[in-house]
Amino acid sequence: TRPSPLVLRVPLAEVSRFEGEPAPAELDGFFLNQLIDQLPNVVFVKDAKTLRYLRFSQAGERLLGLKSEEFIGRNDLELFPPHQAAHFMATDQAVLKSGCISDVQEEAVDTRHRGTRLFHTKKIPIYGAAGEAIYLLGISEDITEQRQAEAVKLQLLKEQAEIEVRENAARRLAFLAEASTLLASSLDYRRSFQKMARVAVPALSDWTAAVLRDEDGPGRVVAAVHRNSSKEAALRDLLQSYFGDPSELLGIRSALRAGKSYFAPFVNQENLRELGGNAARFEILKDLGCRSILLVPIVARGKIYGSLCFVAASAARIFRQEDLVVAEELGRRAGTAIDNALLYETARQAVEVRDNFLSIASHELKTPITSLKLHIQMTKRKISAAPGVAPDLWVQGVLLMGFTFLM
Repeated sequence: TRPSPLVLRVPLAEVSRFEGEPAPAELDGFFLNQLIDQLPNVVFVKDAKTLRYLRFSQAGERLLGLKSEEFIGRNDLELFPPHQAAHFMATDQAVLKSGCISDVQEEAVDTRHRGTRLFHTKKIPIYGAAGEAIYLLGISEDITEQRQAEAVKLQLLKEQAEIEVRENAARRLAFLAEASTLLASSLDYRRSFQKMARVAVPALSDWTAAVLRDEDGPGRVVAAVHRNSSKEAALRDLLQSYFGDPSELLGIRSALRAGKSYFAPFVNQENLRELGGNAARFEILKDLGCRSILLVPIVARGKIYGSLCFVAASAARIFRQEDLVVAEELGRRAGTAIDNALLYETARQAVEVRDNFLSIASHELKTPITSLKLHIQMTKRKISAAPGVAPDLWVQGVLLMGFTFLM
């Protein structure tokens, strides 16, 4: 035979309905049971030994599509699919064994009319006077709609993130195209670098610097641009003073020497102190702002010309791997711009040397040729006066006149 439904009773011997009037020894559990049935969450009680249901609230009846009478005296194996029942009973046994509250954040439950629902369930053992667990109390909250709303929100966030990724990619490509155009617009690469840095701030970074390597000198700062123009002088002084100091600054020396990129997406105070090299530069870097760093080499045909430094001044802008790819490509294009300018200058100088040589050679040759021309003219007059003279003198005269024309 099935056990009778559990009726909850609360002793209220100490409660008086009216002042001076004694309270009844016990208040019937009708009110408490009514309270449980009005709760929106599923409340159930199981026997601790058999794990059979002794009490099941009306909220559970509505959600699962089963009457309370169908639950009372039965266990999970008789009510739910085997895999779900095994999970429920394993959780019950773990709670009774540990004596601790079980908090299952999400579990699937098949219902009769509403399909599979998701529940957040808490279970706790109830002990008798002898200290032995006699009941298992469970409270389940239907979180199906909450999870569905979270899934919709997550999908919207995912779509928004994808849109942001596409927009950022378009922004990076637009910046790279504009910067490349500026670098290729003039053979005066120093001026082009300054224009490029103006475009990089704030399109890619909060401050940008371009440092060129000298073969026989410490190096040169050809561009230094900050989002706050009042800090540009301090930025340029910081970079220029660094070349006379053997300590490192932002990894510039390593980049100039090895031609490798330096990428620090997150820079804290301790990192910044190390990157600054000394206390004075650390304070300047703090004022300039330095939360994320990209340092890439300026390189072409295997030759390192310098480095480009891009820095995010606040946590609102954090460099990603995609930014590093763009910066490295810009470094290669900047190297090509310098290489082309130097090749052009070399060719221009060669042409100038050639023109100077030809000018000098032409001048030196004109003096003896003038004398020869006079001699030929005198010879022509003699030939005209003496018809029997050999004709090869005419040929010599023509050749000499042609050579004079070429000079």
